Amino acid sequence: MSLLTSDDSRKTSKILRKAIHFSTFLSILSFIAGLCVLAYLVYDPDKTYFSDNGLLPGLASREYTSEVGKADEYLSELKNITSNMKDNDDLPVHYLREKFVEELGLEFYEHRFRLNYPFGQRPSFDGKNVYAILRAPRASSTEALVISTPYRTNSSIHGSNLPSVAIMLALARFFTTTHYWAKDLIFLIGDKELVGIQSWLNAYHGLTETDWLEHGRVPMTSGAIQAALNLEIHSFNPKSIDVKIEGMNGQLPNLDLFNVAIELCNRESLPATFHGTSFTSSANEWKNFISNAKTLASMMTTQATTLPTGAHGLFQRFAIQSISLEAFGVSASAKNQPTTTSVNIARSIEGIIRSLNNLQQRFYRSFWFYLLPSNRRYFSIGFYMIAFGLICLPLALRSLKVYFEAKESKESKKGKSLWTSFESAFLSHLFGIITLSIPLIMARIDTRNFTFLNQLQIHDQLFSILSAIALISLVPMIIGLRKSENDIRIQAMVSFLNAALLFGSISLINISMAFGLTALYVPLIFLTEELNPRKASPNFIYIVRSLLQRTILLMIHPLSLHLFCLIGLSIFVDSEFHSSENSFNDPMFFMLKHLRRAFESQRKTILFFIEDWFLYDNWSYPLMCLGLFPVWLQLWYNSLCKIRE
Repeated sequence: MSLLTSDDSRKTSKILRKAIHFSTFLSILSFIAGLCVLAYLVYDPDKTYFSDNGLLPGLASREYTSEVGKADEYLSELKNITSNMKDNDDLPVHYLREKFVEELGLEFYEHRFRLNYPFGQRPSFDGKNVYAILRAPRASSTEALVISTPYRTNSSIHGSNLPSVAIMLALARFFTTTHYWAKDLIFLIGDKELVGIQSWLNAYHGLTETDWLEHGRVPMTSGAIQAALNLEIHSFNPKSIDVKIEGMNGQLPNLDLFNVAIELCNRESLPATFHGTSFTSSANEWKNFISNAKTLASMMTTQATTLPTGAHGLFQRFAIQSISLEAFGVSASAKNQPTTTSVNIARSIEGIIRSLNNLQQRFYRSFWFYLLPSNRRYFSIGFYMIAFGLICLPLALRSLKVYFEAKESKESKKGKSLWTSFESAFLSHLFGIITLSIPLIMARIDTRNFTFLNQLQIHDQLFSILSAIALISLVPMIIGLRKSENDIRIQAMVSFLNAALLFGSISLINISMAFGLTALYVPLIFLTEELNPRKASPNFIYIVRSLLQRTILLMIHPLSLHLFCLIGLSIFVDSEFHSSENSFNDPMFFMLKHLRRAFESQRKTILFFIEDWFLYDNWSYPLMCLGLFPVWLQLWYNSLCKIRE
């Protein structure tokens, strides 16, 4: 800090002054080096291994054989019951009570909750979770493991989840015949998708109720939950099983838990995949690199969205290590391919639970911050932060260069300081706070009283207001656009440091989001700075440079980035894009179709992120409002400022 606050820049070392002099070259070199380091990590990642020997995955002998056929019997009964129910989305509580209590002799409880939708007419939805507890014969209910599943029938957009309930019942039946459990086992079936499981977790841990989710209290608790295994089994005859780890806000479980699941599934002849791909080791190194790169890109894209890939992501907020196992039936075109049975699935789950039962304490040895280029390879925070630091370093170098240029200028003698950038920084963050407050205000007032809003759907209301704020924020209301060259330098330096601070902070929570934003913003920030004609001039070159600079800035506006991501997603999931015949017969129509689809989705996805913020404490919307939006506004205001003649 003394380097930045010293008034005598002549005392700066020669090495530092040379580094500042060549900062542009060093910045380019650093950015390219960061990308090369990441590419090398993908090319040569480390092998996964078990850090905690207490898991003892090799000694967890699987014994599930006597219950063969029981899972299929339960599944048949569940299908018959749900087909005869008036509302087949309701939990078959009586059937589950009969099985857990009368047949298995477990403790069985119901947990009621209410969801109060915060917008529009504010409808309420009542839900009911059910859970059973198998008390550990070797302990006093101080620790517990959870096997969970969200209840879904064929009417769900995610497909039927009844096989998960059936295999849970079959495993519970088998577990009651064994006596080696050192932890309680909780079998949780959640209602209303993730809302039910979130409400149960809130109630179990005694959290304060919110206006949106009245979670009440659970009738009975067990000990501290050590780990959770969420089941999303859609068929008993899958080709493979996918292990899902990404949680809310990009959180990840302890790597040992993931390794246990991969190892035990493979030992039961149940191919375990990660993002749909399994580990392949080929003599062709380029083929291995491409496979690793695709898997890593899929993981980082998923993690950057901050959305969980399953109900397991809700447990991680409570420091509960959790994963999801997802299995789909084979398609009609792949009927001849080898598949597995419910026995393979049940034995894999049994092995995972028994390994977790061996834990003497919470997970603490292995990594919580890592990236996976395959299910058998990884690299940890100690390696990927090198790559991130290198691509973020240009912002710090540029800030130092601008700082010393400002200190050595003649105007610095007049007592100017960092306070000259206060106006732009204050206005930028003020608009960020206003944007963050809009959903909170709309949740407190009845928008039906406003005629011009009442005619719009909720997502259109929010999008209209947010778009209006975004347009208003483009006008620098209290900022003087004519400044001295020194003031402009200081203002630019503060915006660079603000961006570096934001990206660095995000990297400690969600490296995928931080890496994506940094890799995009850093080169474009440098490009817009070089294009910025500081001195106003009516000539053609000035107009072109200004127009190009502001066009680039508008393209990296948070709303624009969101739209571009949706366009890319729309194109990627379009079967026409993957077809070799019809993809680009009419490119204009093709792009307009996806632009329209993305624009329609944008309004809804903004609402979805706000709902997730209210219900699940998702940070995406607050982070964009209080972090990325103010940073972008500071860059925008910098582009408008010109040197005072």
